[in-house]
Amino acid sequence: MTHDNSTAYKFLLKSAKNNGFSLVELSIVLVIIGLLTGGILSGQSLIRAAELRSVTTEYAQFNTATMTFRDKYLAVPGDMKNATKFWGKLTAYCNADAGTASATGTCSGDGDGLMELGAGALQKGENLMAWNQLALQGLFQERIQVFQEQLMNGVLLME
Repeated sequence: MTHDNSTAYKFLLKSAKNNGFSLVELSIVLVIIGLLTGGILSGQSLIRAAELRSVTTEYAQFNTATMTFRDKYLAVPGDMKNATKFWGKLTAYCNADAGTASATGTCSGDGDGLMELGAGALQKGENLMAWNQLALQGLFQERIQVFQEQLMNGVLLME
């Protein structure tokens, strides 16, 4: 019976040797995991860099649009004193402005060279009218369309 026990012991030793992973296999797995992790992290940094570039591009586009507006109308967008003469009066928001009301109009500013906030919760300030006037001018039309619809419907409230 001792003979059978030693044979069984040798068999267990042999099968135990064959069941494990070699050092080469483990190192290959670790290299693959490292490559995947590095790829994911570098992909995230590329996405972040693209987001930052898009913000810089949008700022440059806004700056260009504002300068184009100033060159054409000799006024700051939103602060333009005679804006309703060009695009009509925005329905329900431009009580002080003369002119016929229009759903696609704007409000005139006070012409002091500053984009100021509105005084009340439902009053649209020059800062919001600046976006509206840039959209009416044909600048930033795609990006401002939703904003413009919300502005017309009175959805945007100032705090």
